[in-house]
Amino acid sequence: MTDIENAIKYYKSMIFPSDISETTLNAISMNKLAISALEKQIPKSVSFDINNHNNVYCYCGKNVRDLKDFYDNNFCIKCGRALKW
Repeated sequence: MTDIENAIKYYKSMIFPSDISETTLNAISMNKLAISALEKQIPKSVSFDINNHNNVYCYCGKNVRDLKDFYDNNFCIKCGRALKW
């Protein structure tokens, strides 16, 4: 497991506390935000349009074909997910 995957596992284990105070609810919200940010750092494969190979899409649905060609960017500009080309 990578460090990112270990951190995700750690934060997910902290989501179910025994007390439900306002501080705890804020901590749960922050943990969920941290999990979301960490999960976006794990590269996900892009998908190719079967009918038009010029279209390459991120997991969120954004067409990211131009990103790799012109900017050599490995992150989606819409959702921030790391992309695996």
